[in-house]
Amino acid sequence: MLINQTESFLTSKNSTTKNCIFYGFIILISVLVIQKFLFGKSFSTHVFQEWLINYTQGFVRRGLIGTILWLVHTQFSIDIADIRRFVQGFSYGSYLVFFSLYIVYIRQSIKILNLENLLVLLFLPSLVLFGLYDLQFMMGRKDFFYFYGLIINLFFLNKALKNLNRQSSEQENSLDYCQSPSLVNAVNKYSSSLFIWYNLISIPTALSHEALIFLGIPLNIIITANVIGLAFSFRQVLFRTLIIYLPTIVLCFLCLIFRGNEVIAQAICQQWEIIPSKCAIIDMLTSPYNVSSLTALLYIFAFLLNLVILMRTSSIIIENQSNWKKKKEAISPVLPSVNIVNSFHFKYFWLPLIFSLIMYFIGADWGRWFFMTSMSYAFCLLTPSLIDLEIASYSRNQWILERLSPLYFPYSKVMDYLNKQSLLERFYPLYLMGLIYTLSLLRISHYKMKITDLLQGLIDQLFHFHF
Repeated sequence: MLINQTESFLTSKNSTTKNCIFYGFIILISVLVIQKFLFGKSFSTHVFQEWLINYTQGFVRRGLIGTILWLVHTQFSIDIADIRRFVQGFSYGSYLVFFSLYIVYIRQSIKILNLENLLVLLFLPSLVLFGLYDLQFMMGRKDFFYFYGLIINLFFLNKALKNLNRQSSEQENSLDYCQSPSLVNAVNKYSSSLFIWYNLISIPTALSHEALIFLGIPLNIIITANVIGLAFSFRQVLFRTLIIYLPTIVLCFLCLIFRGNEVIAQAICQQWEIIPSKCAIIDMLTSPYNVSSLTALLYIFAFLLNLVILMRTSSIIIENQSNWKKKKEAISPVLPSVNIVNSFHFKYFWLPLIFSLIMYFIGADWGRWFFMTSMSYAFCLLTPSLIDLEIASYSRNQWILERLSPLYFPYSKVMDYLNKQSLLERFYPLYLMGLIYTLSLLRISHYKMKITDLLQGLIDQLFHFHF
């Protein structure tokens, strides 16, 4: 009886309750942010030293920002301690901007969320709270810059589809963008705007951290291919998409080639007057990282819990958005919702995750890599226009799934089987226990996850302040 009441409560869409949870979260996290920022552990020296890598010893990956800081240091005689304070303030500011944007995305989609969806999007440890749980080592990470390129892409996507909706409002089915006479112009405008603004943001990002090629670009390419595919053929989609992202891709590959070495790292350390034994730059440019078997198992356990919860949440949100759109525009369904759900999951979560797998072999920060994929997917999920695009372009862009059939068709078959078995419904009490545990107790560490992380999540963070 209690389980049924809990399920009924979590699946409700009561606006008052959702608003209480939403604004309560903002107040709660504001307190946590103030405590962490003002009284938490200091800015990590390891993270800060990555910002000091520069081009004075020749072109090397991650050197753009360090070159600027070196010029400021030499030209204006700014002390390295002052530079560190600036970088720390800038990093905290960047996180707050990222956090605020995510809150705005949730707010604009709150009408299609039930209480469980809202709780997951706010408290899942692989999403927005990930950075706060590991503040000392996450603030200052250049990974957060990747999100701004994605947000720019989603902004232009939303703008293009809104214009198409407005122009096709007299049509019976406004989701049928393919029949709009202004479709080509809208796609061209999207492409040209994205080319300018995405590269304006992502070229400096690539020169600051080359992992953009694995953690950011693949997802953006998939989104752009779907938009351009509304109006153009397969070959034109490939050509136009490549042109948009080519400048950033080329620079990422250059950074992968010019990785740096111990000689360059030691020279940079001497330049900044850092004792070699305390210089993390040497490790960054030589990458002597590994992950133990226990750490890998702990990460896999945490990732699986988060995956089950996130996939269930996203399925509900996609179906709710699809139904809301149909009800609002009085249109009849043209595709089974399971097809859209499977396609959306595969394109915007699993494909980016596959492209990021190389990071798990060459780097030990498994928590960071999973956070990047999960957080990027959450932004996509909270963009109603992207779900509408998936519905509108499903048939026309079927070539994407067909060319990835060795991956997609087995995945689709497995998901269809699991849906038919209704495993989560049959074992809902077990799922509910996993949900409560994950949201309240689990913490995903950015690096070398430990057994203690299994119980150092939200409750521990709130009631065990570390002054």
